[in-house]
Amino acid sequence: MSARKMMMGAAGGGSAPDATVNFVNSYVDGGVGNPYTFTIDVGDLTTTGLTNRYIAVGIDLGNSTTTPTSVTIMGAASSLVKKGDNGSDKASYIYVTDAPVTTNGTLTVVVDITTDRGACGVWELFDIDNTATATASSSASTLVLSHNTTVGGASVATGNRLNNVGVTTVGVDDDYDENGGDAGGGHCGGGIATSSVEEPRTITFASSGTSGASAHFQKA
Repeated sequence: MSARKMMMGAAGGGSAPDATVNFVNSYVDGGVGNPYTFTIDVGDLTTTGLTNRYIAVGIDLGNSTTTPTSVTIMGAASSLVKKGDNGSDKASYIYVTDAPVTTNGTLTVVVDITTDRGACGVWELFDIDNTATATASSSASTLVLSHNTTVGGASVATGNRLNNVGVTTVGVDDDYDENGGDAGGGHCGGGIATSSVEEPRTITFASSGTSGASAHFQKA
């Protein structure tokens, strides 16, 4: 699991605050889920100043390309922002919700799908417009998840990768790059607050990827 980190964009003009990205934690599970339930340690999840706080999750499935019937985060419904798959057995998804903060040091993500080899990364996104302005998907060995960015916005990206083969991350922070054990592949992902317009911002995970998805949110 990866350590928490905070990122803030540079001042973007106007009165609206710039977006903040807070990576919380990630988890890989090589078992079978029906549904797939991730219980992630988030003891340092933000508990104050939640006026415009959203939870984004990057979900990577290693043996299915079916879109889950639903994804709930702390019991709250979430919205699918982007899906990327390789057309056979690997898929990556980004979901967002304004789920309530947990009080017991864990955050539960329930993915309503029967599959195995799952992974999940979690970010807090503050002061965003939760409708993504740009998205990308990829199924190449080098996952190219580049998309346009805005001043004061925030981007997140997630991807499946081959088991026990790390990736080189470009364009977002290296928030997680984890092995999945003998039963499944690993996953990689990162987020970043953006301080300028880039058309596009280059985001890649190289060179053992199988599926990936990314999204950008402008500030609220």
